[in-house]
Amino acid sequence: MLQIKLSINNKAMNGSVDFKTYDAWRKPPPRRLGSKKIRCFLFQCRDIPAADEDGASDSYISVWNPNNEDLRTRKIEDSVNPIYYETIEMLYDFADLDSAPPVILNIWDYDDALMDSTDDFLGRAVIYLNDPKTSTNIRDFGDDEAKYNGVPMPEWHDIKFGFDQSAPSCGQVLCSFVITRDDFDF
Repeated sequence: MLQIKLSINNKAMNGSVDFKTYDAWRKPPPRRLGSKKIRCFLFQCRDIPAADEDGASDSYISVWNPNNEDLRTRKIEDSVNPIYYETIEMLYDFADLDSAPPVILNIWDYDDALMDSTDDFLGRAVIYLNDPKTSTNIRDFGDDEAKYNGVPMPEWHDIKFGFDQSAPSCGQVLCSFVITRDDFDF
């Protein structure tokens, strides 16, 4: 990215300009957010709550994203330990890992019954990309095709009921992430 400050001055009439005397020229230009592509590898969940009468769940994972796209895995029926092995790509805007918004994975139980056709919320994993447990795999995002076409080592992340990090865990999700420029093709 290239940032340019421009000033128009008639040097013959006004002489040269000492730009350091103007506040706008003394400070660096504001840092612009960069659009990044996040590839989320969703492997499996374990010990999620049972939401059906048979002691299992028909679960799927939806991924919150700033564009409000409906990003979700397929439904895995009758399991409290579903295996997905799916990849979801999304775009986020941030300057660096410390300012990155968290990746929010919502786990749902699919219902299609006549009396209760709304899906049941089972829990949420809030994953901060600057968390050492997560960012060991994504410490420096960039353009190295060999590095970013691989699948990083996945980590288990706790599923909680809501955003309270002190709440007890109600299961775990196994996932990993790769972050690149938004125009990078995997």
